[in-house]
Amino acid sequence: MLHRVVYITFLVVLVFPALSWATPGVPDPEQSNVETGLVEDVSLVVSPNGSGTPLTEAKNFQGQILDATVIITFRDSEGFPVLNMPAEDIWMESECGSLCFGNISSEQGTDINGQLFFQNPLFAGGCCEEYSLWISYNGVHIGEGTIPFIRYNSPDMNGDLEVNLTDVSSFASHFYSSYSYCADFKWDGVLNLLDVGILAGHIGSSCP
Repeated sequence: MLHRVVYITFLVVLVFPALSWATPGVPDPEQSNVETGLVEDVSLVVSPNGSGTPLTEAKNFQGQILDATVIITFRDSEGFPVLNMPAEDIWMESECGSLCFGNISSEQGTDINGQLFFQNPLFAGGCCEEYSLWISYNGVHIGEGTIPFIRYNSPDMNGDLEVNLTDVSSFASHFYSSYSYCADFKWDGVLNLLDVGILAGHIGSSCP
């Protein structure tokens, strides 16, 4: 009898987390999705103090400004939008680079359509030449893989969340030798004084 109770208890503990997602009014990762309006690569300059490029002003390789707003739509197991989800539970995370506080929370919760928008500059450092950003809700990955078309670099080249002389040295090593996307803040395929100016403008930046 004792073995049966233990076995049943084990099944309840094992199954309950899965059931908790499949509940009306609770976001279901399989019904929810993450999207942008992008159809080509864009680049962002990010900075630890959030003074970088807003997602709404990302640029393609030709220098054209494109809106890279990230739209997350939360639906429950029945496909209905989930309203008023707290913003602090919804994070933008990265597989490379460094984000202040380990995550970036949007400023507002979900609206009447179950949607939440990431539009502001990222509080971040480091360099992600490949797509690396993704969205999580209470630690659960939302959407399929990383968000396509968005890459970023930062005057905080070593990703320690502070722009200082170490980053100046790293930039100089590329400026006087091989090209690197991580130092091409203007993202035009060349390293020049425009990139130097962007680096200089962020010296002293660190997480709030």
